[in-house]
Amino acid sequence: MTFVSEHATLPDVTLVYDRFDAPEAADAPLVVLVMGLGVQRIHWPDGFCEALARRGLRVVRFDLRDSGESCLHAPPPAPGALGLRAASQALLARLLDGDDARERFTRALPYTLDTLADDVVALLDHLGEDDAHLVGMSFGGAIAQRCAVRHPARVRSLVSVASTTGALDVSRPELRGLVTMLAPPPRTRAAAERAFTKALARVGSPGRSMPEPEARALAAECFARQPDPSGQGRMMLAMLAAGDRTAELARVRCPALVLHGDADPLVPLAAGEATARALRAGRADAREVRLRVLRGMGHDLPAAYWPELTAEIAALALAAAKAERAPTHVDGAVTP
Repeated sequence: MTFVSEHATLPDVTLVYDRFDAPEAADAPLVVLVMGLGVQRIHWPDGFCEALARRGLRVVRFDLRDSGESCLHAPPPAPGALGLRAASQALLARLLDGDDARERFTRALPYTLDTLADDVVALLDHLGEDDAHLVGMSFGGAIAQRCAVRHPARVRSLVSVASTTGALDVSRPELRGLVTMLAPPPRTRAAAERAFTKALARVGSPGRSMPEPEARALAAECFARQPDPSGQGRMMLAMLAAGDRTAELARVRCPALVLHGDADPLVPLAAGEATARALRAGRADAREVRLRVLRGMGHDLPAAYWPELTAEIAALALAAAKAERAPTHVDGAVTP
């Protein structure tokens, strides 16, 4: 199966995306895959996307702004200077009675979680789509969650993979996960290959992660696609400013699925369990939100789990799409 790479030019950013179309199903449900911090759209492997398409879905994966091939139109500030400015604004807010420190910190950033969530909707507008089924992994899960909160009419179902509510008490990584997350971006291709293979050894699925030759090839390709590695630092600041989404997730009404590995040292299983609880909190029927724990899976997408993951994602999206098309009965009349 081949895919098509295209770009969406927005007012302040150009988003680059790939389309995998379902065979013989032009009207199939659209699934948008959202990756997270420090990774690119090709970390949704081709084979994974093709498997979703074979299950009757149209699939789009894209690079977040300031990541991979998706570039900001204006030169962004360096993360170090940006972080100092944002921190100083937060400190100033603490000293000014009644001023909110988080708000002052957030206003100093070039983009926030809300910006990233709005980019998803802008991409849907570019594609001419009214809505989509969102699948977000890690910080991409936070983006998908916020999109479902801010734009409920545009999100038909939500899958949160290896992600969290943002609450600190459930989100603390193990030391090896923290070391991986805080590692500086590599400056050479060789360093990128070493860093990615080391990261997989620390946070990947034990005994099931991507083979080292494939991991090195993926890291090399990502390094070639990323002209400005400093975007990872700016994305980190946006993640730090995102805060706790527990309360707002109770407002999400679309069908939802939480997928989480029980061997994830970067985003612990407790974070996935908290995400499921938060999504269930505002619903009369808690069964509309499912939690699926994948035994032995870490913070990656190894091929061994693709059948299970793609089956779960496709089942949710196809069921939600079928429910949309079902006729509704109003005062004895049937409305298509």
